Amino acid sequence: MSNLLQVTFTPYTQSIATAAKENGIDFDSLPQAIQEAAFDQWFNGGKKLIFGEETPKITKALSQGNHGDFLGEILLNSNKDEEIGIYNRRINIVNETLQNLPP
Repeated sequence: MSNLLQVTFTPYTQSIATAAKENGIDFDSLPQAIQEAAFDQWFNGGKKLIFGEETPKITKALSQGNHGDFLGEILLNSNKDEEIGIYNRRINIVNETLQNLPP
């Protein structure tokens, strides 16, 4: 990772790990693909999209290791804004995550 990216993303990576830990989740132990999808949610909305009061199903899915429910929440249940661009981005995130998850 370039130094610029590292400086830019470091506060986000530290804060998502802290938020996960506050919810009983070891962020670093999640599969890389799930970390990336979770990070995307965190980067785009913080606790509004993940590990917050408004996202109990996402937090529960991650705490139970249920990656399918986590991805389902991102794709289907978090698209209340009905913006096509955001919907397409979420589809791409879920597809990429599924391709990169270990069997």
